[in-house]
Amino acid sequence: MKLILLHFFIFLGTSLIADKIYVIANEDIQTSRDELKRFFSAKSDYINGQKFKRISNAEALESLAELAFSINEKKLSKKWIKQNFRKGTPFPTSLKNNEKTIEWVKNHKKTIGFVDTKPKNIVVIYTFGK
Repeated sequence: MKLILLHFFIFLGTSLIADKIYVIANEDIQTSRDELKRFFSAKSDYINGQKFKRISNAEALESLAELAFSINEKKLSKKWIKQNFRKGTPFPTSLKNNEKTIEWVKNHKKTIGFVDTKPKNIVVIYTFGK
């Protein structure tokens, strides 16, 4: 019985993580996986030589952490805290879901966010996937 419950919880935990994370911006930007990993780990505020602001999507944060960094959401948040204390890197603006994230990025220049469903009418600059 314990083994069945363990398998159920493992399945439940892995099924909540999306297969893909779409990194979005309100302008077309050329970038790489490594540059985006530095950006979303708060080690850099720059993409392709331009300064951008990070937008965090609570609905997709666990998936970003897993697909881009192979860590959990808490460890990614700790990276942001660490960079804030070390370098004064601002915390990302945090939004509740995909729709709010898409609207924010559409209406604010020099912002980059992420969603776990393929967006329409906005530029996807990179896709993290399995």
